[in-house]
Amino acid sequence: LMLGEFGRLSLKDVLRLSPEERESTSVQGAMRPLTDEMVIEPDAALPVAIGKMAQAGNPRLLVMHDGGLVGLLPTAGVMRRLRMREELEGLKP
Repeated sequence: LMLGEFGRLSLKDVLRLSPEERESTSVQGAMRPLTDEMVIEPDAALPVAIGKMAQAGNPRLLVMHDGGLVGLLPTAGVMRRLRMREELEGLKP
């Protein structure tokens, strides 16, 4: 993925700035550049996503495809989906 043109900005990033810096800094100036640890492809397996989140200590991944953002994958969403899959598999005869 070509991540150089994308970035991520969280409330923590903004709060790290002094009040004066917040007044004069643009979003682009405050955002952190994306790294491979922050993104995942839409066709990646859910266990791969969990491993990536755990390894980076990141509670969410940006889902990128063909150089564009297509979704946001939070840890809670992944865990919910895996629990649902396990429950459904338990119903099979």
